[in-house]
Formats: sequence, C-alpha cells, structure tokens
Amino acid sequence: MKFSLRSNYKPLIFLFLLILLSAIFWRFGNFQNRWTLSQDQARDAIIGMYSLENHLLPLVGPPSSAGNFSFGPFYYYFVIIFSAIFPFTGGPWVGFTLLSIVSVVLFLLL
Repeated sequence: MKFSLRSNYKPLIFLFLLILLSAIFWRFGNFQNRWTLSQDQARDAIIGMYSLENHLLPLVGPPSSAGNFSFGPFYYYFVIIFSAIFPFTGGPWVGFTLLSIVSVVLFLLL
C-alpha cells in the first residue's frame, strides 16, 4: 500500500483556507460601518501621527480605566507602525484587523 502525504493533507489545506477566508470576510465585511473614531481612538491616532511627524517614540502607553496608571508603550508602537504602513485615517485599525487574521492563522497552526 502506497502512502502519500500530499493526498492526505488536501482536506486540511481546504479547511485551513476556508477558515482563513471566513476570518477575512467576518473581519473586513462592512468594515467602514463598524469602526469608530471616538476620543480614545482619536487620541491614539493623534499620538501615532505626532510620533511619525516628529520622529519620537512615546515612553508610556494609554491610560488605564481600572486605575491611576498607564500601560506600556507597545500598543502605541503598533499604532505608529500601522500608521506608517497604511497612511490614512483608518490605517491603524486596518493593521489591527490584519493582525487579528494573523492570530487566526497562528491558532490554526497550533
């Protein structure tokens, strides 16, 4: 009996692609009506634009709603990177949506 790895992985590859396309559809479907620019998101976008224009990196992150402290700056670093890659108003949120699709792929691979 001959054993072929390619033929045994075809259903898994099909299922993987189906889940990936489903993740893309559900994350980007009706995208323009789902994201908002309220005061927290506007603050993040302003910090990202300011950092890119002045070549500065923030040392602290966004304030916490749970107490009187701030988070680390890594969230702002992602906002800055996505603002540089996608230079339009909703650019950082498109980047975070793509990052969520990458997380689906990582969980599928696990």
